[in-house]
Amino acid sequence: MSHPKHEVLDAHSQEPFFRKFFSRRWEMVFLLFSGLAVVYTLRVNISVAAQKMRDELGWTESQKGLVLSAFYWGYSAGQIPASRLIQHFGAKWIFGLSILIPSVLTLFVPAASRHSFGLALFIRCIIGFFESASFPAVYHFFPIWVPIKEKTLMIPSIVSGMYMGEIIGFSIAGVLVESTIQVAGSNLGGWPSVFYCFGTLGIVWFPFFAIRAYESPAVHPKITMDEILLINEGKAFAKMPELADHPISQKQKASFSQHPAFTGDTTSPMQTEQEFRRSISFSGDGGHAPVFVSEKHGSAGSSKRTTSSQRYATLNSTEHTDALLQEEAQHNASHVEDDEDDENLQLILSDKEKMAERTPWLAFFTHPVALTLFINSWANGWIGFTLLSEMPSYLTDVLGFDLTSAGILCVFPYMTLFLANLGFGALFLYFQNDHDWSTDRVRQVAEWVCIFGSALGLIVCSFMENKYVAYVFMILTQLLYGAGQSGLGCAYSDVAPNYSSSLNSIGNTISAIAGIVGPIVVAAFISDYPDPWGWRGAFFLTMGMSLIALVPWVLFQTSLIVPELNMPRKLHRSQKPHARSSLQGVL
Repeated sequence: MSHPKHEVLDAHSQEPFFRKFFSRRWEMVFLLFSGLAVVYTLRVNISVAAQKMRDELGWTESQKGLVLSAFYWGYSAGQIPASRLIQHFGAKWIFGLSILIPSVLTLFVPAASRHSFGLALFIRCIIGFFESASFPAVYHFFPIWVPIKEKTLMIPSIVSGMYMGEIIGFSIAGVLVESTIQVAGSNLGGWPSVFYCFGTLGIVWFPFFAIRAYESPAVHPKITMDEILLINEGKAFAKMPELADHPISQKQKASFSQHPAFTGDTTSPMQTEQEFRRSISFSGDGGHAPVFVSEKHGSAGSSKRTTSSQRYATLNSTEHTDALLQEEAQHNASHVEDDEDDENLQLILSDKEKMAERTPWLAFFTHPVALTLFINSWANGWIGFTLLSEMPSYLTDVLGFDLTSAGILCVFPYMTLFLANLGFGALFLYFQNDHDWSTDRVRQVAEWVCIFGSALGLIVCSFMENKYVAYVFMILTQLLYGAGQSGLGCAYSDVAPNYSSSLNSIGNTISAIAGIVGPIVVAAFISDYPDPWGWRGAFFLTMGMSLIALVPWVLFQTSLIVPELNMPRKLHRSQKPHARSSLQGVL
């Protein structure tokens, strides 16, 4: 019996526009996007409410700064534990609970704050602790759901949810703090309504995510065969191979079981798509789709891919044959010098327990590439979180806008940031596909625009005497900051996709510490120096940090897999150095 071949659609040219953006992977993008939007409404609500809270509760400026930073105490403490839980249990439920639990706790912030200042600090700290799992979970989803060639657009699209949360949070909170809402004779309006509103939003969001989200494409009941193959183009899924020599071990091998759906053998029947899906899922794992191995060395990574002459296979760990993988790896390695765009094969190690046990923590804290990411995470966090916490105060205290206007005016910089995030992602993807920009070039340009451009914009903003001109430069600052998700935002999954969640959790911890220190430092500057020099001093400090961060970025940033960061410890040490790794990996 003859059966039609299933070809992988080219991620950019062959898949129709409407089909791409109504696909299951883009549905997952929306679910993660909306989750991050809710997360950030819970985070920014106090930035608008803090001024009214200070006035009513008698806080000092320093106490207000502590309340604004308390969230980041818990947020920074929870990052690494959250990444460990995700390694063991997957990301879906941890991501969902990282939004549901803080939403419930947010409802109690008004009562806690009125009870005592210490309890206000405590509950904001606990909210930050539970929210800390959101970004490690999102980074766990990236290599599983995001096609390699859509990364530059899709990752910024997901992460832009946090900017949408800031837009919603600032716009609605600015109105709510001045509202009067009478319920059963009690006024639930004013600053407490900010917490009631956004806490309820997160509770309402959770059931939709629980029903519609899936851990991986292979367990999604409605995803098509073509989309599974497209998502996993250029990826290989394997149970924890023990690597004794590069690129594969002589002790325990991952084996390939040929499947007619992948080989194109039409003599073997494949009756239904459901049978196909079952045949490519791992027993006991349930979380992964098939390996893709290309017969043409450029098809997995070059900008001009082909869908012809492709072979597919699934992996398991019960046999000890690696001829197919060895042959492909050697073939890819032999063409490394011939094709600069070749990203080769990506190996996904799916034994969660062993992956977690052998996380290369030492390499995370000693390798120059990892340290470069962390330094830039500090600079990004300092700019982003300080702006997030202090923008309402700057608009009211320095530029002279009233509190209601400040809450609304905060929306436009973040609306610009949201659009810039998507716009830069699309722009850089265009340069990659149509103008042969390398991934390294995209990451370099994006980070320079983000860090240096936004720091310079803040300094210019502080010297503008007309408040409307200063506000325009604040918007411009956010526009430039939007390039960052195409730079640092993608860099963690570039260099260590197997451990991108764990590595990013460290970077997020460092970024959160910057969020703790930033508001305190700004409060110290504006307390010790008269306006506007207090703010100018804080912005010049930001520029200095940005320049320091960009030095290692220029020297050490890479978009290539770094084996020391990507492979489990005791495995990568035996690998011989390669100009480019012929075997790449993602988790």
